[in-house]
Amino acid sequence: MSSMMLATLGAVRSRIEPGPLILSMTARQPYWPCMTPLASTYRTLLMSKSSNPYQQPPIQPSQNRPNVKQGDATGGVIPYKNPMALIGYYLGWLSLLPLIGILFTIPAIILGFIGFSRYQKNPVIKGQFHAWIAIIFGGIGLLGSGFCFLMMILGMIAG
Repeated sequence: MSSMMLATLGAVRSRIEPGPLILSMTARQPYWPCMTPLASTYRTLLMSKSSNPYQQPPIQPSQNRPNVKQGDATGGVIPYKNPMALIGYYLGWLSLLPLIGILFTIPAIILGFIGFSRYQKNPVIKGQFHAWIAIIFGGIGLLGSGFCFLMMILGMIAG
């Protein structure tokens, strides 16, 4: 065989056979220098342990900050996990309105007690302050509206 033919045969053979196996120091995967990127990707997929190449690796918990609690967007000010205390809080404010406040007093007091009992069972849900405001303002509204109605009745009788 001529030297030209041997050189051509060597070039063809080096394209077919991957050449010496070199282990990459960073990836710890085999790397063949004369392989095309597509063939390298295919070989990596074949050698991977997972059967699904599109599956993401599992997320490992952070070693720097263990057990970090995530806060809510409101900063814990609005007890959205305790709706009874929150609704009772708003009804407590409405119960302070003259004349129509009587409609909101009893529901404010009831929802305040329900919200406070839910807070005592599970302190994570917050709402203690809102429940107390509902109870107190509902009571003040009940006393104020009762006093106004009593004075109206006494004024009609006297008048």
